[in-house]
Amino acid sequence: MVFQEIVQEFSQRVGMGRGIQTDASGPVTFELRELGKLTLETSADERELLITLAEPLPPYDTGRLLAALEMCYPDRVRPFPLACGVYKESLLLVSRRKIDGSSAAEVENQVMFLIDCVKTLNAQG
Repeated sequence: MVFQEIVQEFSQRVGMGRGIQTDASGPVTFELRELGKLTLETSADERELLITLAEPLPPYDTGRLLAALEMCYPDRVRPFPLACGVYKESLLLVSRRKIDGSSAAEVENQVMFLIDCVKTLNAQG
């Protein structure tokens, strides 16, 4: 499945219809109320899908950042790969997957995983 097909099927699964326009590699951004910005994108060769959930990170909120870093420790058992970082004033939670063999349902599950991670961080702080 190619990137555009995944985005179209994903947007339909989450109730946004098939009106999403994409180019070859994206990025495609969805605003998630009270959670932040969800971005789907891929490289030009369409081998890997990058799923990012960015939420506001108030300056000097080191507790939230440390909690996010702890979620990413390699000894943690997670259903999907997880990384985090900071860009400007946003905390980024990032997960990757190979596009070959991916379905919109699997992407939706991975997005729900990121949403659960953000909800966990929100509950802690």
